Amino acid sequence: MVLWKKAGDFEIGTDFWAWSSQVARFKVMERIRKYSRDRLVFDESFILEIADLASERSAGFDDERSALRGCLERLPPAQRTLLEMRYTQNLAIGRIAQEMSRPSGSIRQTLYRIRGLLMQCIESRLGTQE
Repeated sequence: MVLWKKAGDFEIGTDFWAWSSQVARFKVMERIRKYSRDRLVFDESFILEIADLASERSAGFDDERSALRGCLERLPPAQRTLLEMRYTQNLAIGRIAQEMSRPSGSIRQTLYRIRGLLMQCIESRLGTQE
């Protein structure tokens, strides 16, 4: 809700994740100050440490998103369509199976395989495959 209310403050073309993280950090710090006498509140240094860790982990999100985009483009059209039906249109497996005249188990297995292929592709593009 806070991000929605502050949307006018966001500068298009800047890093949304960094901006939203900073807004969240300020909100958490405000809450800590408000409830600082409550025995169940974490101390400020702990919250800042968690916020810093979250910022570090988010640094690679753009690279991962870009890799995913490239990997999706390499999929055959039928696989992309299946992913779109499931994740963009949010259709249930049963509904997809009906529309494609295939058993639900087959759709589940195909999605599982596609997700595996995407993970391998992303890891390969990012050079993180173990």
